[in-house]
Amino acid sequence: MRSVIFLLGALALAACGGHPHPHPPAFDASALAARIDKVLGDLAAATQQHEADCPQMLDELERILAAAQQPIADVRAAQADPEHARQLTTAMRAYDDHGRSDAIAIGLAVCFRQHRELQDRVQRVVDSMPTL
Repeated sequence: MRSVIFLLGALALAACGGHPHPHPPAFDASALAARIDKVLGDLAAATQQHEADCPQMLDELERILAAAQQPIADVRAAQADPEHARQLTTAMRAYDDHGRSDAIAIGLAVCFRQHRELQDRVQRVVDSMPTL
């Protein structure tokens, strides 16, 4: 009887590949909020630094957003889960925006109005930014 139980256990282990299935890491809203706050700070700094040069501003914003693809994807995934969205919203309250979002929006709006040839790029940058 023991050999049958052992054999069944060995077969079950072999069917699963012999390795336990990894569990996804626990959702860490505080860490994600800190990563997003850093991205927001970088975006605001680039907007301010290049406010007189819209093409350069867009180049820099696109570079920052490309480098931030993972935390932005993590925000979007969190927003799809009501409990994670609530936790992330709460965690973001620890960070003061200091008007950074408004400064970025104004800088992009100026580019949009003054440079018709850049309007599609400006729209793509806006669309790629995380919203909380």
